[in-house]
Amino acid sequence: MQSMSASQCVPYSTAERYFKKGLQAERMHTQTTCIQDAIQREQLVLRIDDFAVRKGLTYNTGMHDLKGGNMLDIISGRKQEDLQTFQKNIFLYASVAVMMDLSYTYHKLVKKTFPQAISCQPLCNCCDACRPKRGTMIAN
Repeated sequence: MQSMSASQCVPYSTAERYFKKGLQAERMHTQTTCIQDAIQREQLVLRIDDFAVRKGLTYNTGMHDLKGGNMLDIISGRKQEDLQTFQKNIFLYASVAVMMDLSYTYHKLVKKTFPQAISCQPLCNCCDACRPKRGTMIAN
């Protein structure tokens, strides 16, 4: 940011303000494009997972398009009440499969929103039962 403000001969705060405005506009365009791609995808595979903002205190939920490799949305929180407001927009996706962890809240959301979709848990590397055997392949 400092080199940009120096090369444009403007104060640092002005360069930062313009950069953030441009970043916001680009973010909206990119998110709209990713969502449109997911809506038009024939065999959409979604991944719903939570992640810690502050471990043990604050969590958010991320929704990913696994075939397109894009983050579709971030929902503030991971409780049923948090997901209900998001549920109004989620129906746009015609998902054939949804990957999620063992969270009852996520299973309830998927069962209600995507009754035709296959729900499955992702493979983890935490135990021998989940690791694929040497020489085997995992189907996409």
